Amino acid sequence: MTQRGIVYVPTGSATYDFYGADRLGQDLFANCLIAIDARTGKRLWHFQTVHHDLWDYDNVSAPQLVTVRHNGQRVDAVALAGKTGFLYVFNRVTGEPLWPIEERPVPKSDVVGEQAWPTQPFPDQTGAVRASRRSPSTTSIRGWCTPEQYAAMKARVAKARNEGPVHTARAGGHDLDAGQPGWVEFWNQRGESTEGSGLRRQRESGRHPPSRGREDSHC
Repeated sequence: MTQRGIVYVPTGSATYDFYGADRLGQDLFANCLIAIDARTGKRLWHFQTVHHDLWDYDNVSAPQLVTVRHNGQRVDAVALAGKTGFLYVFNRVTGEPLWPIEERPVPKSDVVGEQAWPTQPFPDQTGAVRASRRSPSTTSIRGWCTPEQYAAMKARVAKARNEGPVHTARAGGHDLDAGQPGWVEFWNQRGESTEGSGLRRQRESGRHPPSRGREDSHC
């Protein structure tokens, strides 16, 4: 809570994490940053970082209270780092984004009964931090595997379908769907902290150690 008596609450995604045919719509107030008056419980403002989440992009990092120089003035802001790889920065009092956030069209889903939300918010990358690659590539493959396993995985990733950070699952017909960032990508449960004028990131790595006694170690 700040000296102004405002509590900033990040919310999780609606369940189930990767399927939303039983919760059609925008799913407000899931995947939000909500500013609440601690004295009255009144909601002052909110921003939804993901509409109708189908990717487990819940907001698990603690919002950071920072003071930034914006348009020649010092502004008290609140910054939220998302699993999306974006940093969302708002005026603490009004909830106005310090840098533009635009709604962009995103791919539809052809899963029976599913209705993916037609747009998603994308921060202006000249002002907000883009911490993650938007598409996977064969150069990003890591792991503990044999050369043969690595070659096989590289070939699969090269042929994988990807439609960007809000890559929507399809009903079938693809050997591999590859989305980046994934649900453990960048800011996750370990979150971030502020130090001076910067934001320090504690990354939840998506790379797992190999399973003992198994030949198909993560690759």
